[in-house]
Amino acid sequence: MISLVGQAPPTDISWEAYSGLGKDPVSLMLPVRQSRYHPQQEKQNMSDPNPDYSTIEPHHFFSSRDDKTKFNWFAFELACEIDRAVPFQLKQYLSKSDYTQQTFNQSCIKLAVLLQGVVLRKLSNEIPCMQISHAEVERAFPRLNDKTVNQLLDCAANAWENLLSICTSCPCACVSNKDEYCPLFDDPSYYDS
Repeated sequence: MISLVGQAPPTDISWEAYSGLGKDPVSLMLPVRQSRYHPQQEKQNMSDPNPDYSTIEPHHFFSSRDDKTKFNWFAFELACEIDRAVPFQLKQYLSKSDYTQQTFNQSCIKLAVLLQGVVLRKLSNEIPCMQISHAEVERAFPRLNDKTVNQLLDCAANAWENLLSICTSCPCACVSNKDEYCPLFDDPSYYDS
């Protein structure tokens, strides 16, 4: 079950339902795309001091080929889900608080990366259930009042639940196989260019 620190949990999505994924690959067989290595994307990531955050893209989650792990792909997917979970009205309100599309996307990315730490704590049994706290949302989205942070906390929980509902049928098992190389980072269809 996911737990919102300081608020009641919205639903009963269990971490255990996700953490066992990937153990039965036969039942999850789907066509797999051919991996393509794109060194020009890595060069752009390492040489660009001002990356473009107008959209959330996979290259925001790696700086070298070694960083193209399934766990970082999970963070990319989570950041995209957080973006989708925040309603338009809340995004409009955030724009009045000096959040541009780029800074909003950066905050979604930061929250996804912060939540990777929570996932690691759950995997090492340091915490009994997945917890998204007010503090993590506040670190990713600074300078907001408590009401807005609570709304973003609910959005993050919804994003988490949406992602897990997709993950249950995905053969990648990004968290169970977190250190494995993820060829999806090399798929050009995930990039705007």
